[in-house]
Amino acid sequence: MILVTITLYLDHHYVFIYLKTQLDDLISSVAARDVLSVISTAIITITSVTFSITVLILSIASNQLGPRLIPNFMRQRTTQLVLGLFIGTFIYTILTLFSMGFQSEHFSMPLLSIATAILLSIICFFVLIYFIHFVCHAIDVDNVLNLLASELSENINHQYPCKQQNNDTSTSLHTMVNDDNNITAAVKNQNKYTLTATNDGYLQFVNYKELCSLAKKHDLILNIEIAAGKFILTDSSLMIVYSDNKLNDHLISNLESCFLLGKRRSSIQDIEFTFEQISEVAVRALSPGINAPYVAIHCIDRIIQGLALLREKTMHSHIIFDDEQTARIYRKVSGYSDFVETAFSRFRQQMVSDLAVSIHAIKALNCLSTLKLPTGLRNAVTKQAEMIYDDVSNHDHTRADREDLDTAYNDFLASNKQPIP
Repeated sequence: MILVTITLYLDHHYVFIYLKTQLDDLISSVAARDVLSVISTAIITITSVTFSITVLILSIASNQLGPRLIPNFMRQRTTQLVLGLFIGTFIYTILTLFSMGFQSEHFSMPLLSIATAILLSIICFFVLIYFIHFVCHAIDVDNVLNLLASELSENINHQYPCKQQNNDTSTSLHTMVNDDNNITAAVKNQNKYTLTATNDGYLQFVNYKELCSLAKKHDLILNIEIAAGKFILTDSSLMIVYSDNKLNDHLISNLESCFLLGKRRSSIQDIEFTFEQISEVAVRALSPGINAPYVAIHCIDRIIQGLALLREKTMHSHIIFDDEQTARIYRKVSGYSDFVETAFSRFRQQMVSDLAVSIHAIKALNCLSTLKLPTGLRNAVTKQAEMIYDDVSNHDHTRADREDLDTAYNDFLASNKQPIP
């Protein structure tokens, strides 16, 4: 709308004055209308093709990679910009064609507007070629896994501080683990208030910094009963507030505003969700309809990459302290065992049908275990390797396959210095 207004204004005020005598006979009104009609028809056809390609991408992503990955494609700026350019060009051409019906004898042909329409149509042609190239990359499973791995790494780095940065309290909340601090002792003789969810949805984000600030200001102790990523029903318990004083409506409203509920899960504070997305790609890859074991192997590598990054991080404490070292928030947090179980639980049940994938999983866990791991992560990795080995061992295999499986598992036990059965 803005562009067509500008070009028509220039046509009627500047181009008309300087170019009328030289270019007035360059193109007739009938030819100009024909050109604009052809452009508008071509653009709407290209737009239809682009929409069809986009629907194809979503269909492939849903069937082969899982329906929960569809929002990842919908967030792609390239698709939005391409469709916006095509629709905008079509609207521009139609408005220019429509404006020519009101041309009087005092106005010349809108040459600048017509030239702009031709230029936009040429740009749309090259953008369509680029979009086809983009689609080929968008549906490639390796690129999808790379995007998920990048998202996982970004969220881990954002949510969990490095161990050497754990003492830096200037930019983060004060968190620590102290077995002597329990909520029963902390809330002795205080009034108890329950805050409930006002609507259904997934808990996407909790503003712990603001909650801690409110708790310190009003001398509260908060017990958050549900972790990010969980589904909440209306009127179900969201948080318990302990206070010596009665809570007013304004304070309750401020506390409730620290919780963000949505219709779908988000990886903002839910690292397990991204692990589940990678695991879902692997599960579908091992299904009889797709049968792509190498895709499952790539998923294992990406899962191990995420777990290796977690070893460098400090896990969240279930207690958050304010800057005066007073316990203010008690919450549910995920640990190493939760991440490993989420990544491998459903995947492990499917990989028993493919020995090569199972052996690669044990070898990948062995590669991870050779690094310097926290005790909790090492125990979770060891347990997972044992369950994979036990599940696969219950199936019939040839002697050579059985030897390969035993070799991989024995190497894992040797790396972890455990007795070989």
